Amino acid sequence: MATADYGWLDPAGNFYEASWGQHQTWAEEHIKKMPLWNELSLKERIWADGMGDVLMRHGWILMHNPSHGLAFPTKKPESRYTKAQADFLYGYYIDRKEHERANDIMREYEDTM
Repeated sequence: MATADYGWLDPAGNFYEASWGQHQTWAEEHIKKMPLWNELSLKERIWADGMGDVLMRHGWILMHNPSHGLAFPTKKPESRYTKAQADFLYGYYIDRKEHERANDIMREYEDTM
């Protein structure tokens, strides 16, 4: 599967690479191309640093690590992984020889079923 280390994962399990430290910029640029942009208030549109939060409110997962290490998934605490996201994350960690993390993702997904 081999994908880039950092980026965004949408609810359908599609991964979008965003260079380390560029996740908010990517979110701002990407969200402007989505139908969701038209649903945002003027205040939300002006506050560009919050576009990552908007994506997460709509089920997206941020794959990042402030220390430049292996990325970890960040989602809204009340959110659950979709099946597609859990499958992607499982493969993501298996590809990186992080079998325990892969299994933890699947356990978390199964626990919410």
